Amino acid sequence: MEVHGNEYHDPDFSSVAHDHAGVYEPADAGIQTHITGTGSPHTAAGVGADPAGTAAAAVSAHNDLTTGVHGVGAGTVAKVADIAVDLNLSAAAQDAISKRHAEAHTLASHSSKAHSELTGVGATDHHSNANDPTSDQKAALAGTSGTPSATNKYVTNDDARNSDARTPVSHDNTYHSSAFALETRKLDDFGTPDDNTDLNASTSAHGLAVKATAPAAGVRNVLAIDNAETAYKNTALVDDTNPAALGTASPGTQLVAARRDHVHTLPKLDDAAAPDDNTDLNVSTSAHGLAPKAPNNTYQFLRADVSYARPRANAYATTSSSTPTPDADTYDTYCLTALAVAAEFAAPTGTPVNGQKLVLRIKDDGTGRALTWNAIYRSCGQTLPTTTTASKTMYVGLIYNSADAKWDCVAVSTEA
Repeated sequence: MEVHGNEYHDPDFSSVAHDHAGVYEPADAGIQTHITGTGSPHTAAGVGADPAGTAAAAVSAHNDLTTGVHGVGAGTVAKVADIAVDLNLSAAAQDAISKRHAEAHTLASHSSKAHSELTGVGATDHHSNANDPTSDQKAALAGTSGTPSATNKYVTNDDARNSDARTPVSHDNTYHSSAFALETRKLDDFGTPDDNTDLNASTSAHGLAVKATAPAAGVRNVLAIDNAETAYKNTALVDDTNPAALGTASPGTQLVAARRDHVHTLPKLDDAAAPDDNTDLNVSTSAHGLAPKAPNNTYQFLRADVSYARPRANAYATTSSSTPTPDADTYDTYCLTALAVAAEFAAPTGTPVNGQKLVLRIKDDGTGRALTWNAIYRSCGQTLPTTTTASKTMYVGLIYNSADAKWDCVAVSTEA
């Protein structure tokens, strides 16, 4: 585009640097001052409301006072609005003065005074009730610091006790509502519990034992739990039911834990314990049983009448003796093979039985020897011999008579 001057513009436009001063009307000094001023223009004098400056001077003097203002101090000065009215100022001037006074005058320049003591000033003239707490909120705020007590039930976040979590300090029952201290309370000091199962032990939680139930006589109850159950119960460990057993069943007197239907394995005889030294189970002529205790010798045997006795034809031999003494328990024949002295037969030893037989076989050494007999021997059909026949064998037959406690001589025979 070609640059050009203003020769192409409409001649009705004015140049940028034109000036209206004094062209259309005379320049007003007040307006010019208002336009160029840097201070507040809204003064009574500035707007022509107080050309003499009387009201401004009065307000200025009022603002500088520190006593006697609004009922404070020795004197009393009326409100600013009343001053403006008294000066017969226009409404605009009154409004300007009031705003000027409100901006410049504060209670900070006066001594402290309650609203109720200020002349013409109400308790709420400088306060809004919009944010006032309700009566309930005021009651809740009572006692928000200090030590908790009956008259101070609330604390704030600034309370030192409202700190981070910590281990509780050991204490007595001062702060408990009931008269016990948890830290020192023994279990047996608590009150008697209710008769219910609220805290009983189960398969899912620890707890109290089940209330005991007294069993019948001869029965012992225990606290137990069976397979698939979830709670303890009182149940019999043993009772008086007869178990399956050997021989005649009997409940006994000892309380021993065992299943009611237990069965004993039949023991082998050689696995049984050693028997007592009695004859309770001995064999008899009327019942089978155990053998009687052995007499501990080599010559007696158990007879059919359940007694031990020596077998017959058991001989003892010696050459010579002045006091021959047969052993009736051991031998049934007593032999002297070469009697060299006179002999007196002593009573046989042992415990003979009725009808037991004893044979004496006597032969001297070639010289006849005298024979004598103990009183237990008795002639019975045959006379007891008093001498031997030299070099001849002699037999004396004896039978024991338990009725008379005698060995009866029933036979005497000498070699021909």
